[in-house]
Amino acid sequence: MDKTDTEGTSDQLKGRRLLVGDLHGNLFGLQQALDECDFNYGVDELYSIGDLCDGWYMTPEVIDLLMQIPNFTLVLGNHEKYLMEYLFSANIHPDWRANGGQATIDAYSMIPSDMREKHRRFLNTGHYYYILDEYLLVHGGYDWRIPLAENVWSHGNNNIFTWDRELWEKVWKIETSPKYEIKFLPTKDDFKKIFIGHTAIGHLNNYEPIQACQVWNIDTGGGSEGKVTIIDMDTEEWWQSEMAVDIYEQSERAHIFKQHMKKYNDK
Repeated sequence: MDKTDTEGTSDQLKGRRLLVGDLHGNLFGLQQALDECDFNYGVDELYSIGDLCDGWYMTPEVIDLLMQIPNFTLVLGNHEKYLMEYLFSANIHPDWRANGGQATIDAYSMIPSDMREKHRRFLNTGHYYYILDEYLLVHGGYDWRIPLAENVWSHGNNNIFTWDRELWEKVWKIETSPKYEIKFLPTKDDFKKIFIGHTAIGHLNNYEPIQACQVWNIDTGGGSEGKVTIIDMDTEEWWQSEMAVDIYEQSERAHIFKQHMKKYNDK
């Protein structure tokens, strides 16, 4: 994972448009997935489908790594909303701990204020959805029965983009039911491809990403026991880390956590 060797200049090379799935503090899984795809820091573009935080305990280092990528774009997930509330106002959402937030709270309680400020600015660059040519990137989903631009007005806030699961449930039903001969979901915006995370699918396909109709779900469980996935949105080639349960063996977790916290305490 060489950040300087671009094997040419930006003018000579056209980078790939890569998307990484839900991370949930899984730094080592992210590093492995970047290595597997031979990520080129000089020309490749990396997009995140959201949920950088919570679950595993290395959210600050995940964000540190992503901040080093020049061509990085963040799509916000529901867990970023918890973290942003905490970093911007020191409030802890009542549901956050029950949704994996304790590891993130513990990690940020030990890092310096200037690092928190950098992470606040980084998170503030995030988008609730991102349109890339004919592709839509959105963490949870949206109401495909109305134009994308009308979703906030129709539903009253941005939560549909970070929390929705109905889109995935609908396309999965179409894909797996014999009564649907055409495996396609008509939408008002006619996106060629839609990329989502949020709804973990590891149990459905051996922790590999799944395409249902024109929707790709790349939440392959990297924030729990599964794998971190990076997909080339144009070619649909994908790469993965090892299983998180193998990366973070129970016997090693205390040692890694102590080393992680020492790094920030020494700053």
